[in-house]
Amino acid sequence: DIIPDPARVDDSLDIMKGLVWLTPQLDHDMMAGPVGRFAETCFRKVPNFGARSIGLGNAALWALSAMADGPHAAAELFRLTAKIKYPSAQAQIAKRLAALATSSGQSLTALEDIGLPDHGLDAAGQRVESIGEANATLTLTANDTDLAWHDAGGKPLKSVPAAVRSGHKGELAAVRKAAADIEAARAGQVARLESSWVERRDWTFADWQAHYLG
Repeated sequence: DIIPDPARVDDSLDIMKGLVWLTPQLDHDMMAGPVGRFAETCFRKVPNFGARSIGLGNAALWALSAMADGPHAAAELFRLTAKIKYPSAQAQIAKRLAALATSSGQSLTALEDIGLPDHGLDAAGQRVESIGEANATLTLTANDTDLAWHDAGGKPLKSVPAAVRSGHKGELAAVRKAAADIEAARAGQVARLESSWVERRDWTFADWQAHYLG
């Protein structure tokens, strides 16, 4: 939850940079979303100062490129092309995506098509996580990603159960991050479909089913 402040010298940011560099040694699917969101935060502009931290942002982009053999990190890099407007960051992302496309033998557009992870959603667009005595249900729709709670018997709950808040903080944070990652992917997919009309892209029906409808 660290948010760099360009107006204040903070020596601990060097330590943070080292930790970001280590993230490719961890589970790529779990780390890609948080690292991508951190990169987005680092390149967010602060009035009269510029980006929050170019150094940390570049470290996060490097980490994503080091994890880009998996779909989650590659999807984050594609998402960040629309989210980060800082010129040097745009150049870094383009460079890393070009290298990824070259190594995979795919065009960038084809790579983006096949790179979207399913985030553990089933064919109905749902994912259920059991946390303590409750179930968290993530539901993907055309317009949103919903997070709903049910007790062990399936009864809907109005909010997060107190027992989950107090006794399962890590799991609660993980399911909320999963919801954020799915929503980011949904919004990115909408933007890609919209731009495809302008670019006059087309697919075989089988590819469209696999990479979009599915």
